Amino acid sequence: TFSKVGTIGPESEGVSFHAKVVGCAVSIEKETAGGTVRAADMVVGDETGCVLVTATGDQIDVLEPGRSVTLRSARVRMQDGHVRLVVDQWGSLERLEPGLTCEVDLDNNRSLPVWEGAKGSVGAAGVGQPGGVHGREGR
Repeated sequence: TFSKVGTIGPESEGVSFHAKVVGCAVSIEKETAGGTVRAADMVVGDETGCVLVTATGDQIDVLEPGRSVTLRSARVRMQDGHVRLVVDQWGSLERLEPGLTCEVDLDNNRSLPVWEGAKGSVGAAGVGQPGGVHGREGR
């Protein structure tokens, strides 16, 4: 079953959805004794919202801005109270053809709010409730 990005929260599990890649928020490339390590936080979304996906290695090549992708069984990883999605060994990430034609809703950024009370978060606003000063404007 495919979800919409706007429904993703800290308690989401095994998230699968179609999305359009908006861009790269952060990218690093580091030389190690074992070779080059690449990681990037990519913004992806659909007409209901957007979210950060932490990609590594060859996943970064699939997440090219402007391209549409399918994520299956992505895992929510909380980072300082913020939602991030990770596609690990139990998930998959692939190109979607034909691509999505919708406009991505950047105002509903599921990674922007601080989700207080969620696993990996500090606070007591209630599990799955955005709180703090980093919530969306207009709340």
